[in-house]
Amino acid sequence: MSDDDQDSEGAVDFSFYISRVENGYIAGGCEGEPSVYEEPADAALTPDPDTLARVLWHVVEYFGGIGSKHDARRINITVEPGSDYSGPKKKRPN
Repeated sequence: MSDDDQDSEGAVDFSFYISRVENGYIAGGCEGEPSVYEEPADAALTPDPDTLARVLWHVVEYFGGIGSKHDARRINITVEPGSDYSGPKKKRPN
């Protein structure tokens, strides 16, 4: 990493973007190819909660915030039914 990537106090300069496109999201950082997250054609909600959760996990992974099961605090992104939802539970997609 060059000195140009750090500010005067030594913090690393990160660059990351998320773009909403017609059928999902494009996300990426300053290096490498962007990642594409396509929403299912039959998604009941827009934005699709499962697709958006995958985008958020990409952000967490990009910044190195995964952590482990042994950490005192770690990030957890979940998709849950609404508190008044009484329909069938959906299986989480891969």
